[in-house]
Amino acid sequence: MQGLPSVAEREAFIRAYAVSIGIDQPFRVGDWVITIGNPFGLGGTATAGIVSAYGRDIGETFVDYIQIDAPINRGNSGGPTFDVYGRVIGVNTAIFSPSGGSVGIGFAIPSEVAETVTKQLINGGKIERGYIGATIQNFTPEMAEAQGLGDQKGAIVADLSPGGPSARAGLQVGDVVVSVNGTLVKSSSELTRQVARVRAGEVLKLDVIREGKKRTVDIRSGVRPSEKELASNDNGPGGPGGPAGGRGARRLQALHAQLQQRTALHGRPGLQLRPGVPGRSPGLGARTQDLRHGLVGAPGHPPQA
Repeated sequence: MQGLPSVAEREAFIRAYAVSIGIDQPFRVGDWVITIGNPFGLGGTATAGIVSAYGRDIGETFVDYIQIDAPINRGNSGGPTFDVYGRVIGVNTAIFSPSGGSVGIGFAIPSEVAETVTKQLINGGKIERGYIGATIQNFTPEMAEAQGLGDQKGAIVADLSPGGPSARAGLQVGDVVVSVNGTLVKSSSELTRQVARVRAGEVLKLDVIREGKKRTVDIRSGVRPSEKELASNDNGPGGPGGPAGGRGARRLQALHAQLQQRTALHGRPGLQLRPGVPGRSPGLGARTQDLRHGLVGAPGHPPQA
């Protein structure tokens, strides 16, 4: 009876057959890729295409997807996306299709995201993400214009979790976050993802604009609660579902009044607040109010970092 392979034999097998993760190798739009999968039960199917785009937001809070045009179909999910050097740069995940079949618009999770998640699951059996305890939204062009900030992009702080990391560090409602640890922030989604990447206990350096002046706020990250816990807090007493729309709505109304006053000084009509449908108007803790010029986003709970 043949015995179990030795450690050396197992390591030799891994070296011979394991693929490498291309997390340190930058790829460009137009680079060739090869996908492997099991479409419609046809195992080991390989297809080829190019990187169409990267940094795609398809509704997943923590992932900027790679867009590829290599044909992938049902059964490809979980298979690797290789570059031409045989390095895994992504994991096939989803397609956009009006028919259910490939139309050349597919999405892959970047390999660095997949590797980070895999290591956490192997080492601890669960995934932990960074958290600063702030409700945020996109800083819109209208807001930037009202504050005399030109085409400045970022994420505006709408509310803070009492006693949370941001509140303890001195972040304030109305602050506009423009970068994290030196990396520019162009939207609330980018801020959420950058915060989520860090470990609990690490310090995040947030560059913010407050009353027209730039300053830096150092925040020690906590552990992000589960989405269920965040949703529960969101609808709890004093939250978005509470009286008068909760703290976030009241603070947004005050911020709105300031912006409206500033735009009126420049002879413009300013932002307008209009009634919404209870329980449906999303974002920033304003369940029963929203802002006409895009301060609120897609239906759901307000984005939190």
